[in-house]
Amino acid sequence: MERKIGALKNGRVFTYAGVNWVKLDDLRGGALVLSADSLFRRAFDTDGKNNFAVSSLNRELNGEFLEALCREGAKKEDFVPLALDLTSDDGMTDYGITSAMIGLLSCEQFRKYRALIPNLNAEDWWWLVTPDSCLPQWGAFVRNVYTDGALSTYYACNGDEGVRPLCILKSEIFVSVEPEEGEERAAELDKMAEEAVHKIGAILKDLPPEARETAAKGALNAFAKVAMDMAFFKMTGIDPAKMRERAGDGQKKEE
Repeated sequence: MERKIGALKNGRVFTYAGVNWVKLDDLRGGALVLSADSLFRRAFDTDGKNNFAVSSLNRELNGEFLEALCREGAKKEDFVPLALDLTSDDGMTDYGITSAMIGLLSCEQFRKYRALIPNLNAEDWWWLVTPDSCLPQWGAFVRNVYTDGALSTYYACNGDEGVRPLCILKSEIFVSVEPEEGEERAAELDKMAEEAVHKIGAILKDLPPEARETAAKGALNAFAKVAMDMAFFKMTGIDPAKMRERAGDGQKKEE
């Protein structure tokens, strides 16, 4: 089934452009999401540099990989640019902050969202964006994550590390999810309410001014009923329409 990504809870896995993602957080303008799996193995940088801003992996993620997502149905306007903090693990800020459509988690973000991030299979370590240090003697080392979630460090030129892309998707886009109990009915009610708003707006627009106010009040009452049904269902899991139907059947039997 399809849901707006903004309506999903943090930790929910969904499919977008052929990739399984996990939602980590709601941010201003979108949802921060991470691929649920390691999608491929690459060097962080083929020249062995630990600065993501100039890395070969950055070029691939925001070039070939982004284009591949678009071929699978993504739109570039669905993405909100990431601000990637390249502060090193020892606190140096020499690399500053870089912007990208597709990036990697930092150590700080990994610690914050670890409970929501699925661990990977054995021998599948994956890169973080955080350099070990900005000092020249440590300029070849980047932080990474073991399969069990432990943090470590490895050479940036190593091509055996997994890649789990990170991005921000706009909250209003629709993504595919496996339905949870009662969710299909909730999605149906959401869709009905959205369609009702558009229809009411179109009808009111065509009415003469003297009739518009009276019609608007009636429409608001009808919309309020739908909204109350939606709220009741989300709180209790009970479908109000079915509850009224059963009550009507019972009344008929008594008569």
